[in-house]
Amino acid sequence: MRRSLYLLFVILLCAAAWTGNAHLRFVRLSKLTDAQIRLESKYDPPFLKGVAFSTEIIEAGKNLEWKHLTGNALIRRYEALNNQNQATVVAHGLAVLKNLASSTPITWNVPATVDICAATPDFKYIANFVRTQALIGRYLIAKGQSAQGAAVIESIAYIGAAICLTHPERNSLLPLTVAQSIVEIAAKSFILSTADFHPDRVQAKAIGEKLLHAASLLPPLSYSLSLERKYLSGFLAAYRKQAEKAHSSDETKRAAEFEQMLAKMEPHMQKLYDPIIPLLDLSWSEGWPKILSAVKANEEYMKNNISVSGPVAYVRGLLDPFESSAQIMLNLGLPPFSRIFQSQWKISQMIEGARTVLAIEAFRTEQQRLPATLTELTTWWETPIGNDLFSGKPLIYDPKRPYLASVGPDQKDNTSDDIDILPLKDPVK
Repeated sequence: MRRSLYLLFVILLCAAAWTGNAHLRFVRLSKLTDAQIRLESKYDPPFLKGVAFSTEIIEAGKNLEWKHLTGNALIRRYEALNNQNQATVVAHGLAVLKNLASSTPITWNVPATVDICAATPDFKYIANFVRTQALIGRYLIAKGQSAQGAAVIESIAYIGAAICLTHPERNSLLPLTVAQSIVEIAAKSFILSTADFHPDRVQAKAIGEKLLHAASLLPPLSYSLSLERKYLSGFLAAYRKQAEKAHSSDETKRAAEFEQMLAKMEPHMQKLYDPIIPLLDLSWSEGWPKILSAVKANEEYMKNNISVSGPVAYVRGLLDPFESSAQIMLNLGLPPFSRIFQSQWKISQMIEGARTVLAIEAFRTEQQRLPATLTELTTWWETPIGNDLFSGKPLIYDPKRPYLASVGPDQKDNTSDDIDILPLKDPVK
């Protein structure tokens, strides 16, 4: 009897030791996912060299009350700011335009490895620059310097491409999203400038082509998401690099454990991530149903294989801490594929909207009236214009207000996801 109790005690002690060790490994792996990797200092793209902004001009760029300002009101408000950097910003913008306006789209080949410690631009600083440049372009148009003002706004569209082309290997989702939003700001700035800018047909077509060309220079979504796919291995490489520099055996051990966790993640990533990447470059009509189906399949897979809770989750963590930590990473870090795809097409729709507004204004300049319908505008324009990329039909157009809008992703009019093009809120915010 005593021998049996002794044996039971030894078994329980071993089980407790094993459980405790497994729990500690799980906690250590969980902390690893929050480890601070030392990054290189942020760099300033060439077009920002020598530009400093006053607090007043930055705040003015964020001020929503500017949304109705045109003509003399815009001129007075801008000149009251006494912006000393106007000439530099204009010069830098025109240099970007000159360098990239004739560029041909590049082939984006995903690198074999990703350096997670690599520097990125200061996106907040870039946002301030873009806001200021948008105001300057609109101001110049209001002052009657339409050609220069239009060129300044065109150059905004190319700033996104300038960011991406500076370091192609670093264009993960964040830089791409910023670059896309910059092209959208250029498109919106032209829409807001139409009250002061009356382009003819040649000018309107040239500007529209520039917007489309600037967007074509950006990497495709599949490229950036493929880089994101490699970020975990890049994180491991960075962690090892830091361990080597610190000559830390403990950090080296943790890196080895992190590698085991990545091995557990890989089969899940092949199920959750890889099938969606090629879908991201499809047209809206073809890609959206497939992405929704893939996201639904992902949710089902996560529910059945990843997102367990309660005692089962704790037991799983004890039995296999590497698998459990991999599941934590997947729960926290899987990209919102449908939202990313939707956002890209909303920006494309705004570019098409800007092209349509420019065509409408060119029609008004020539015909001294607004087109009665988009069909009339298309006939006069001589090439397709005013397309709703979501519905495959013409945009919703009312010349009396005037009003121009897309039905948005749900393809239904008068719903919350409609994309208003005219009237439009000021993007300089």
